Amino acid sequence: MTAPAEPGDAGGVPRTAPCLAWIALAALATMAGCSRRLPDTPLFRDVDAMDLKAGAQAVRTRLEHRYAVGRPEAGLAAYLRGQGMHVARTAKAGPTGVLQVRGEASARGVGKPCPKVAMVIWRADAAGVIRELSVLYEQAACV
Repeated sequence: MTAPAEPGDAGGVPRTAPCLAWIALAALATMAGCSRRLPDTPLFRDVDAMDLKAGAQAVRTRLEHRYAVGRPEAGLAAYLRGQGMHVARTAKAGPTGVLQVRGEASARGVGKPCPKVAMVIWRADAAGVIRELSVLYEQAACV
């Protein structure tokens, strides 16, 4: 099916052509925008350009400026959410009956075939003091 000819037009343009052109343009824009990058936040600044070991160390160093082992855990989960991470935090009684807090936060770069993933894992005691803090920065499974 073709669109009606405009005055001075030699013929019509297939109606599907403009739609397909917009779809193709949107697909190209989406692919161009997809990368393996982590969220564009201060915690992850320039980490994508680093190798995995250096990237993990950079994230850990930045994180420890605010939330090092031995410091209060208060605000850590909110900070990580603000840095674009998905956070899961639980508080429950440990084996000795003392309250323990455990948290995990992750951020995954977008794109294919092999996005990068950053994880922060921590444990705090009943007094709200960070006792363990780990940072992982790895290549995710390729699809």
